[in-house]
Amino acid sequence: MKRTIPGFSGKGGLDFNAEARRGGVKRGEDISRLKNSALPPCLCVYLHSESSGVNLAVGPKGVHTSVNAARMSACATKILASTILLIILTTGLAFGAETAEQRGKRVVDEAIAALGGDAFLRVQDRVESGRAYSFYNGRISGLSIAAIYTRYLSHTGPPVIGRLEVEEKEAFGRDENSGFVLFTDKPEGWDVTFRGARSIDDERLVSYADNTLHNIFYMLRKRMGEPGFSYYSKGSDLYENRPVNIVDITGGDDVTVTVYFDGFTKLPTRQIHKLRNKEYHDFDKLVSAYAKYRDVGGGVQWPLDIRRERNGDKIYEMFSESVEVNKGLRDELFHLPGNVKILTGK
Repeated sequence: MKRTIPGFSGKGGLDFNAEARRGGVKRGEDISRLKNSALPPCLCVYLHSESSGVNLAVGPKGVHTSVNAARMSACATKILASTILLIILTTGLAFGAETAEQRGKRVVDEAIAALGGDAFLRVQDRVESGRAYSFYNGRISGLSIAAIYTRYLSHTGPPVIGRLEVEEKEAFGRDENSGFVLFTDKPEGWDVTFRGARSIDDERLVSYADNTLHNIFYMLRKRMGEPGFSYYSKGSDLYENRPVNIVDITGGDDVTVTVYFDGFTKLPTRQIHKLRNKEYHDFDKLVSAYAKYRDVGGGVQWPLDIRRERNGDKIYEMFSESVEVNKGLRDELFHLPGNVKILTGK
């Protein structure tokens, strides 16, 4: 008895034979001849696909296959593309029952769960150690060993729009005390070298505050209770050959951050927001990309590769070799040393 299944990788069929050869089938053997062979009583299933180049026989001694490698490679590419397209289509169908706001909130909730859920939301501090690169006009302009210390702060009362609740110390070089940048929640910033500490200019401080307030991880960790905080799904798409869900997240300051969440892992992979350029009276497009997520403790996921671009030009990249959370960072780490000399002028 023979039954044919239309559409199996283009052309092919499925045979049910009442008999199969007692000795089985040798690996790599052309099994098409089994269809007409005289076989003793048992069951044999024969499957053949011309488009994929796969032959399959299930007999008394197990499963045996032969493969046309060239056809199989082409078929695998088609299968991958079809799978991604299917995911996008089925995601779109699932989205049909939700509003854009509901979809956006659901995607963000899934991202928080993927980042570690309550463990992520309770992170108190973080230490990232690795190599930091700076770029100018597409070329490396600086390279250094770097350690970034971050500590989240808690203020009483309702959230205040635009208020920083974080301190950060960026140390460069093997001797961290000989050169580092310090940002506090006041907000204020200090550039510290062996000569002393110099106050960071307003433009750089504004840039730091804007990048921090609109960083997706900071937004999820500290700003979700802010008045006017909202989500709006922009649907699904492909980014670097992977399906993504795209959500516009708008804070109480009315600044929108567009975030790409991986369709498989649910983790943030890319974000875009705009910052007003006072010199040219337009907007700079700021893009950050996140990759190589790892469990950094307690189930918390964090990207080891962070890349930033401005108006299409890469400006910064951090490759972390180590990330740790909840290390109990001390107050003095985020204060200027008592004996440091305060520098003035340029």
